[in-house]
Amino acid sequence: MKKTIILQQLRLLNFKGIRSLTLEFEGTTNIYGKNGTGKSTIEDAWNWLLFGKDSQGRTTFEIKTLDKYNNVIPKIEHEVEGLLLINDKPVTLRRVLREKWNKPRGQAEAVFNGNETLFYWNDVPMQAGEYSKKIQEIMDEGVFKLITNPMAFDGLKWQDRRQVLIEMCGDVQDEDIAAEHPEYASLAETLNTKSLEEHRREMAARRKKLRDDLKMIPTRIDEVEKSKPEPLDFEQLEKDKASKEFEIKKIEDQIEDKSKVLEAYFERKNEHVRKVHQKKSEAENLKSDIERNLKNQNTIDTTELDRLTTRLKFKEIDLKENRSGMDNLLQKQKSIASEREDLRNRWHELNEKELVLNEEEFKCPTCQRAFEAEDIEQKKAEMKENFFNNKQQKLEAINESGKALKKQYEENEKLLQQSEEFEEDIKAEIGVIKTNIEKEEKRIAELKENANSFDLEAELQKHEGYQKLVAEIKALEAEEPKEETVDTAELKQKKNSLKNELDEIKEKLSHKSAIESANNRIKELEEQETNLSKQLLEVEQKEFEAESFVKLKIETLERKINANFKFVNFKMFDQQINGGIQEVCEALIDGVPFSNANTASRVNAGLDIINSLCKFYRVNAPIFIDNRESVINLIDTDSQIINLIVSRKDEKLRVESVELENVA
Repeated sequence: MKKTIILQQLRLLNFKGIRSLTLEFEGTTNIYGKNGTGKSTIEDAWNWLLFGKDSQGRTTFEIKTLDKYNNVIPKIEHEVEGLLLINDKPVTLRRVLREKWNKPRGQAEAVFNGNETLFYWNDVPMQAGEYSKKIQEIMDEGVFKLITNPMAFDGLKWQDRRQVLIEMCGDVQDEDIAAEHPEYASLAETLNTKSLEEHRREMAARRKKLRDDLKMIPTRIDEVEKSKPEPLDFEQLEKDKASKEFEIKKIEDQIEDKSKVLEAYFERKNEHVRKVHQKKSEAENLKSDIERNLKNQNTIDTTELDRLTTRLKFKEIDLKENRSGMDNLLQKQKSIASEREDLRNRWHELNEKELVLNEEEFKCPTCQRAFEAEDIEQKKAEMKENFFNNKQQKLEAINESGKALKKQYEENEKLLQQSEEFEEDIKAEIGVIKTNIEKEEKRIAELKENANSFDLEAELQKHEGYQKLVAEIKALEAEEPKEETVDTAELKQKKNSLKNELDEIKEKLSHKSAIESANNRIKELEEQETNLSKQLLEVEQKEFEAESFVKLKIETLERKINANFKFVNFKMFDQQINGGIQEVCEALIDGVPFSNANTASRVNAGLDIINSLCKFYRVNAPIFIDNRESVINLIDTDSQIINLIVSRKDEKLRVESVELENVA
């Protein structure tokens, strides 16, 4: 149901300098007065009555009446009352601002204690929340501003203007365009996963890349042709390669066998240490039990001494095991150092190696005539470059091996440092434990002066289980694995020599694969050139399709929106310099932007917009038109019009009304 709001009467009391004023509104109302007589105050009063704001949307503005010295006149009420017709049903609204004065105990005069606002709906007092809810039921504040002020809509941010128009008229979806125009079906499917602008940017980037790639193809083919090496006897080289690899494999197997001997030694040694430690722990535990039993016989508590003694033994065992581990690490470091020295010798030997050119290589093998000087220099340059590259690869391989050994060596050094720190910590703990043992032994000795003494060593000598463990420990210690020495230096040297020979063969064999690769690469580049040309054509077709789609969508949306207006048109998109489309929302009056048009055109354009908004929101409300003297004719509107007209001859406000017609 459409809602029509008509302002019939507005009464001001002590509001912004107006002491008392009652305005009657019948049909179209003209309010005359020179500047400063209070025309804008009428619009402020209307807005304050509804929403507590002035016509600019401000909540903090001066309402109270001032005296001739510009001081607020105290203890008077400031009031606005309005009589409205809402679908012919009368409603009276009243908002009152009054001061609160309290008289403190013991003082003769009252003291100002702030302001309060009173609200009335049809003379019924209400709280602020109730009143606001009632106003909201009449009309949303945002909608009210748009349909009561011709300049309000253009004053919105362009994004908000666009949102209101699309909400009112409906947006144009890509799928709708595609449904009406089947030629865009493929594009519509693409737009399911990305925006139109993203698609266009993607196509532009692809087109640029494809063109750049196509320009490079001929140059790259020419470079490959020039880089193809001379052919060699590749069949014999393959046989030589297999022979060298077989010899290297035999040497590697021999080195691996010797390395396994060393690893087996370390495993046996660690297992031997573990067994000795286990037997010693059993012996210490049994000894502690025997000693505890003897001490219990004399009723002397030696629990703490036993605990300290056991702890000391374990710490001493930990110390020995840590030292054994350090010895193993030192042995490994020695082996790594030897390997690193071998690598350094290989590196220096290879680094000092120079290319020796055989002048016979620069003669025709048939007639023995020397090649042209230019060809000889080119071939020498190629041979030097190949020799240098091969040499650099070998040096880098040696460097990588050296880095790996260095990393392993540094990690072992860190472990050695940690073991040394651990050894120092254990020694410190042993010192503390020994000190505590001495104190405990002294205490027990004092207790034993009056107790029967016992001989622990004699008891241990008599104890069969303990003596058996002692014998087993001695036997194990006598069976400690002997260190085995393994020398692989000669094998490694021979292997390195064979690897150098193999590398030279591989370098020559690489010419074969280089020739094959070059031919294959040229074929690939030619196929790539054909494929890129096809892709470029497809991209350009898609770009043209997207451009025509954008134009069609723009025309459709603007036509759909502008069909709702008689006086104003809206520009919804802007063509950018780079070819992109930027969303905008600009009102145009005969092609002139709203902000650049004259006052009369802007007012009538604003009324045209208000008419459409009123139809959409199904509500009409009084429209205040400021500076009405600048507009001769207004377009038709169903809303109540209140004109604010500057009139130099009117020292005070003068109101004239014209009967309202065609208000539905």
